[in-house]
Amino acid sequence: MSVFKLFASMQVAVAQPGRVTWMPQSGVPLKYLAQDVGRRWLSSLRLLALVLLVPWVAFAQGTVTVDQTGSGTIVYATSGGGGSVQIREICFDAASLQPVDASFAPLEEIGGTSPILARAFSGSGSDRECVNGKFSVPNDLSSDGTDVVEFKVYWLNESTATALASWDFDELNIADDGNFDAAYADRNLFDSTASGTADRVEVDITPTLAASSREIQDFGWATDEIVFFRVCRDAGDSFDTTTTDAHLIMWCINIPRE
Repeated sequence: MSVFKLFASMQVAVAQPGRVTWMPQSGVPLKYLAQDVGRRWLSSLRLLALVLLVPWVAFAQGTVTVDQTGSGTIVYATSGGGGSVQIREICFDAASLQPVDASFAPLEEIGGTSPILARAFSGSGSDRECVNGKFSVPNDLSSDGTDVVEFKVYWLNESTATALASWDFDELNIADDGNFDAAYADRNLFDSTASGTADRVEVDITPTLAASSREIQDFGWATDEIVFFRVCRDAGDSFDTTTTDAHLIMWCINIPRE
């Protein structure tokens, strides 16, 4: 109700000689009406303060995460100091990774009840088998060169024995007008140990390569560059002693953003 309508709806009541009380048609004196409006405003301000305070406290404690689906998943995670780190997780399933190298892991259908496609990395011999992919570095890549790039590998153990597989990540980042026909930078990321049960999904999210060697500045990535990469199983590595196939299901990269 506007001020003009409020006063238009009021009537004058003489409570006692020499004293005039303005009173709305509802019969409630104006001072009580004002008190009620004041209480309502105070309640609204308290609610607003609560809405603003809760997210701030949550961010200060490092407890807020928000997932957004789309091309890749953006995860907003906070640190204990009140700052926030945004992560873009880019995942490549087995079928999207390409057999480019001469020694590559073939695409196979595995499973009976719910068959899936996986890249079968041989455990025999000393050659590395690889599959290739590429992605664009996000244009809001974190400006903090010490932020760490994380990785995940999803794979299946074909054997009933405990499987040991060594996974490498080789990459080559190319800027505009850059020469793509150059050597990869090789990195041994995971020494993965699978359980002794066949065909169980293994999810390794803890790279063997130290975090200090996985900082953005170590990769030398810059915004809008294209990164050519290959994922390899290094059966010749001293850690990798399993002779059976390791089936790669999916490979994920978590890139820090502003």
